[in-house]
Amino acid sequence: MTRFLESANYLPSYVPKIIELVNCHHDYDKPKNKLLQLLMEADLIVNCYENRPDYKKAEYIKKIFQTDGGKELMALCLKKEME
Repeated sequence: MTRFLESANYLPSYVPKIIELVNCHHDYDKPKNKLLQLLMEADLIVNCYENRPDYKKAEYIKKIFQTDGGKELMALCLKKEME
């Protein structure tokens, strides 16, 4: 991944942070910073639209969200599943 980012001309100072985000964005149980939380929420919203979760999975996913905007967007996505 480092070689790819360097060949794509990412600033060397950004590479460690990008690698951390890529490596951790599916690790829902670890503590996270704001940027990682936003990435996780965005990824879960996209995944929800692509593959509708069943009720049990939707309940699990909802617990991961911390931002108001993320909760609102996920609620819109899950509206059908939660009825």
